[in-house]
Amino acid sequence: RLSFDYSSRQQISNRPQHYCAPEFTIPFHDRTVIIPNPLTIIGHVNGNPRPAIVWQHPLGHTLISDGGVYINTLYTDDGTIQLQIVHPTVNDSGIYECIATSPYGTVSRKIRIIVKDASSAHVSIDQVRWSTRYSNDYRELSELARGRFSIVKHCLHYLTGHDICAKLIYKKFTPPDRALHEYAILSSIKNDSIINVYAFMETETFSIIIGELIFGGRLLDHLCSQCSLNESIIVKYMRQLLDVIYYLHRCKMVHLDLKPENLLIDIYHQQIKLVDFGDTIRLTNMRYVHRLFGNAEFSAPEIIEGHAVNYKTDIWSIGVLVYVLLSGLSPFLDDTDEQTCQNILNIDYIFPEMPFSQAIQGSKKFIQMILVKEANSRPSASECLSNEWIQNPGNVSLSTTNLVDFVERRKSQLSDII
Repeated sequence: RLSFDYSSRQQISNRPQHYCAPEFTIPFHDRTVIIPNPLTIIGHVNGNPRPAIVWQHPLGHTLISDGGVYINTLYTDDGTIQLQIVHPTVNDSGIYECIATSPYGTVSRKIRIIVKDASSAHVSIDQVRWSTRYSNDYRELSELARGRFSIVKHCLHYLTGHDICAKLIYKKFTPPDRALHEYAILSSIKNDSIINVYAFMETETFSIIIGELIFGGRLLDHLCSQCSLNESIIVKYMRQLLDVIYYLHRCKMVHLDLKPENLLIDIYHQQIKLVDFGDTIRLTNMRYVHRLFGNAEFSAPEIIEGHAVNYKTDIWSIGVLVYVLLSGLSPFLDDTDEQTCQNILNIDYIFPEMPFSQAIQGSKKFIQMILVKEANSRPSASECLSNEWIQNPGNVSLSTTNLVDFVERRKSQLSDII
């Protein structure tokens, strides 16, 4: 091992859990619904003790579930809340309100819903002939995310009334042909865990990719908001990630940028969505060396050493992600980028006793199987999917305290470099 001790790298938090007032941790979004599709509103509430939930119709009356004949309501143990009007009419348009109440306070959120008759609605999103006039055809509603090279915004498409996502990529930092490469990659693949894209356009400042809007935000933010988290939940999402990586590898593609910020969750379907395909390449007979940009925290040894990448480069990043999700700690992170890179090259990591209890030995073996320096010695995505722990995970309860600290640190690092 290196001369410094692992405990100096990261502190394991022992902060006690407290009672807290209700809080909506995933924002509601205004929706447009075309008859005869059901009207569905989904969000997430946190609080201790568990808040009571009431839904108010625009006409002022309280909505009560009738078992799915007209109204369905759902409130799960993890805090996910859902309202569904099975057969909406145009009279169901208006502003809905969700109210969460506990002994420690009351909060509410309002959602604007528009219900359109199919005969009066415009063409569906799959039938749109997308134009290249961004400012004329889209209204920006909110900023969803911001990075060094791009901004992601929630927009309304005027023609259809659909909510869409616009990724605005700075031409100053990313040549348009690189942005077009990402759009071409996304256009050529189809998977439940990959967003659909609809159009590519340019302005004087940006290259713009128009795509599907995902309601739910980042996966780690969602996990941190849970009142309870366990091993099987982590495995469920990692199995979905392995499924989509297996699909990409069968398409002879490697993603090369697997990290927490690029994993979203579709809260309507409890499905992860892998985003940011700017570094994705198709592997050919030619060797490809991927340059390291930014933090090396999730980068494989071959990237740090400037060697050719292969399919197993993605697998390394999944091993690091599993370690982070189970413990809230980063296995190779150190005080400087140079030390972090050295830890990766030396495969210098440990399993602290507190987050890695004896009850999850299967997860430790899974991580150890992946985090090996020689890429060809790592398992394939298919072999990972057939692993005993992935097939039959335990149900050990996990604390989110360290994971919250991890997410806050990553957000702070990102804001420092923008």
